[in-house]
Amino acid sequence: MGIKDEYERARTYIRDEFSIKKATGQLFVFETTIRFVGGLLILFGLTGEQFYKTKAQGIANALLPAFETPSGIAKSLVNPVTKTSINYNWAQSGSSILAEFGDSFYEYLIKSYLLTNKTDSQAIRMHKEASDAIQKQ
Repeated sequence: MGIKDEYERARTYIRDEFSIKKATGQLFVFETTIRFVGGLLILFGLTGEQFYKTKAQGIANALLPAFETPSGIAKSLVNPVTKTSINYNWAQSGSSILAEFGDSFYEYLIKSYLLTNKTDSQAIRMHKEASDAIQKQ
């Protein structure tokens, strides 16, 4: 694709400069999970470079306050600096957005399988069962 220079600049930035602690406000838990954590885990899986996995872990740890709910289902927004989390204004009754939780869960089943060098048999089985059930609909 001819974007080696762009990749190297991005790689260097992620390795040397990126920190979730530089966030200046609320983060969308779902979007941060799929875009940042997922993207960094894919890069780790493709390159084997440990710093991608370390950065992903740091972001995942910053999202943990959102999961401190009675059900364990995450709230929608988290501030990684203050370690506080809230739901969207229209979901303040204590409910979480289940569509975000479900979509993220099934996406991570396949990522878990791939990142364990295809050894996480439970993840691939659960992903296949869900995919098969959807196909039958």
